Amino acid sequence: MNTRRQMLDSQLKALKPKDVDYLENDGNGLFIRVRPSGVKTFVLDFKCQGKRYRRKIGRYPDVSLRKARSLAGAKRLEIEESKKEKINFLETTDVRTFGELLDRFYEEQIERDYKRPRQIRLYIDNRIPDDIKKLEICELTPHESLRFRSGIQSWLTGYARTSGKVGANRLLSILKQATRYGDAAGKILGDPLAPLTKKQVGGREDPRQRVLSDAEIKALWNTESVHTPLMRFLLLTGQRIGEAQQALHTDISGNRWVIPAENSKNGKEHWVPIVPAIQEIIDDNPGDGDNVFGYRSTTGVQAWLRRWLKKQKVEPRYTPHDLRRTMSTRMNSLGVEPYVVEKMLNHSMSGVMAVYNHAEYEEQRIAAAKLWAGHVSQITAAATSI
Repeated sequence: MNTRRQMLDSQLKALKPKDVDYLENDGNGLFIRVRPSGVKTFVLDFKCQGKRYRRKIGRYPDVSLRKARSLAGAKRLEIEESKKEKINFLETTDVRTFGELLDRFYEEQIERDYKRPRQIRLYIDNRIPDDIKKLEICELTPHESLRFRSGIQSWLTGYARTSGKVGANRLLSILKQATRYGDAAGKILGDPLAPLTKKQVGGREDPRQRVLSDAEIKALWNTESVHTPLMRFLLLTGQRIGEAQQALHTDISGNRWVIPAENSKNGKEHWVPIVPAIQEIIDDNPGDGDNVFGYRSTTGVQAWLRRWLKKQKVEPRYTPHDLRRTMSTRMNSLGVEPYVVEKMLNHSMSGVMAVYNHAEYEEQRIAAAKLWAGHVSQITAAATSI
């Protein structure tokens, strides 16, 4: 109970300015701050659960003394109730740090919903530094949320400069999914990353147009690395790296590699012609157990390629996915019908063709694969250099 004798309005009016600010106590955490200019302001200043809170209530006489007491009491009650709510929340949540939230997000959402959850796990484990994972996140004040968001933005902006805007934007997407999940699941109070956008981090991603030259194809084909068989396979088949890395020996039968629906990006089963040049890559590669190429992470292969390209001084650099674009572009240049190329890439048809054209073009696809393999053979055997 507040036993302090409260100030009278006449006393408030009589307060005179001094050379410096000073406070007069009205009780129950309400103070009147008097400026050297004579301006008088009501301020709520009190402690709750060991934490100090200070809130501006309003200027006198725009806000009367009676009104200030009412506003201050309501604000104090609001803060105290909010603090009780947070204490109750802390007793029930199993999340304190950002790293703990990311782990719960992975366990309860990614593993359940994603076809290839391992890729997200690798991002969380290998791309997000420990100092980010150690950030407190479960009960952030508005000011703390702003500071948390600014820290994430600063880190991702730096990541975009050193590792590329695509990777930075991908990380932002994962982090925002995690905080959105945490807020919806009641593991954190509010979503501190909701206002953060790709524009503020990595920026707009320009569509890639990279196609390898003959010299670049030959150099990559002939490099000696544990990843070389996979690079050759991607170039000849035009498939995605994630699909190739999940290829099992049991997926290959006769002259076909069948990509199961659960492994393909569009969720549709797809078959790839295994022509002699591709079969030779498979036979010469020892693999790793059930997997044709062993399971090395997609990001690990991409990191190796970046290092190799830097060492070879190749600019602009390319990615494993650019091998897919190279095959597509080159096959069109060789006279392969575009709809056959699209079918080989497992692209979904659009418009009328999507409705009426369900042809497999088996003979054309096999012929196109042989044509492309022969063309690559000529390139890699030619006396060219980067």
